[in-house]
Amino acid sequence: MAGFSRGRPGMGALKDRHHAAAEIADRPQSGFSFVELILVIILVLILASMLVPRYSRDAITKHKVYASAHDLAADLRYARRLAIGGGQDGQDESPFWLTLSANPAAGATNTWKIYEDGNPGNPLKTVTALEEIEFLVIGAATDSFRFDRDGAPTPDSAAIDVADSGGLYRWRVSVVRSTGRVTLSEM
Repeated sequence: MAGFSRGRPGMGALKDRHHAAAEIADRPQSGFSFVELILVIILVLILASMLVPRYSRDAITKHKVYASAHDLAADLRYARRLAIGGGQDGQDESPFWLTLSANPAAGATNTWKIYEDGNPGNPLKTVTALEEIEFLVIGAATDSFRFDRDGAPTPDSAAIDVADSGGLYRWRVSVVRSTGRVTLSEM
């Protein structure tokens, strides 16, 4: 006799409902709980913080020193090119100069300018170095570099050390004797 149960009347329907509820509870749940979602987000953030490179203050300082040395070398080459090429208009036979200037307040050389011979008051280019950067001229009694029509430098050969104020990073910009070739090397 299908549909009849022993015992009290109506209990068969209650048991069927109980079995249906148990079957629903036994089915696998789909989706994530809020706690699981938060845990996954936290794990992703931890992994990302370990994998993403971080630039420390030292790395930034190292890049500032390199950038300043690179810019100084490029401007020495520019002054030499102007001297060889006859200036900006190609007609001038004057030498060109690059002069480093000291900032009396900071006590360090942190500015340079390029100008035509006899005209330091009217520079073609003036550059102020980045913060925390110092320059030291090596092998010359002057802080000026002169390039003649042949590209030869005066002083004959010298170097400029570009360093951070803490002395951790240093690049050398060298002007080669008689050729005027400008090189850049890490110290």
